[in-house]
Amino acid sequence: MILRMFVFYRPDIGYVKESMIYLGSMLVRNLREYEAFSCFINLLHSYHFLSFFRGDIREIEWRVRFFDELLLGINPIIYHHFKALELSSECFLMHWFLSLFTNCFQNESFVARLWDNFLLEGELFAFKIGLAIIVNLFFL
Repeated sequence: MILRMFVFYRPDIGYVKESMIYLGSMLVRNLREYEAFSCFINLLHSYHFLSFFRGDIREIEWRVRFFDELLLGINPIIYHHFKALELSSECFLMHWFLSLFTNCFQNESFVARLWDNFLLEGELFAFKIGLAIIVNLFFL
């Protein structure tokens, strides 16, 4: 319901099925409908969401470059491995950032903890989570 209301509230953005559903469902499971809608609007008007939903290439490329530079600094082996495979961080980073990692983990309390930290620390925390996922998956 909150996603339909958002489409009326912001017809210029519309409905992005693959991402908004994750954000909306997390909010609806934890809040009443009006509060979930208010939080959804506030969340989308903060951080990176609107520029990603609009497809603002400059904003997306900036974040991908920033992530790549962080990855190069933390673990150059993984960075160079991705480059050798011609794997762009944009392939997974966009999906993770637009869903705030709700599509990565099945444990709702863990995802809620990630959201808490994201809301406290800001967008930089999303980069930290992404780096942690990549580094931990690479060494499994």
